[in-house]
Amino acid sequence: DYAVDGVYNTDPNYHSGSNPFQHIGSNRVNNMLILDLGALFRIHTIKVWNRVDCCQNQSRGVKVYAGDVYVGTLGDDLLYTFSVSEDVYTQKIYLKQSIPNWMNIRELQVFGTGPYGEDEI
Repeated sequence: DYAVDGVYNTDPNYHSGSNPFQHIGSNRVNNMLILDLGALFRIHTIKVWNRVDCCQNQSRGVKVYAGDVYVGTLGDDLLYTFSVSEDVYTQKIYLKQSIPNWMNIRELQVFGTGPYGEDEI
């Protein structure tokens, strides 16, 4: 998936192949992207890069969750950096559209420590 491919340059030329993005769902509520980290991690930062060639407003309303903990909401900016202030251990990151709108995610980055076993948290 393009949302986690490690490519997040600011080249707005989508057609050059250097700016792929993940187009998720249709123009409706509840479009969702789920990132499974493969194990439990203590999350401290989540970065979401919006599409840069156009249509930044198409990710407006996307809510970001670390497990069941709400982290923030996307608008029209190109980059969002959300600091997770409490001890959040999770295996999954969720991006969920809360309004009738598309989701066009350029890149999703998750920073934390781990992995941890269930008995370590």
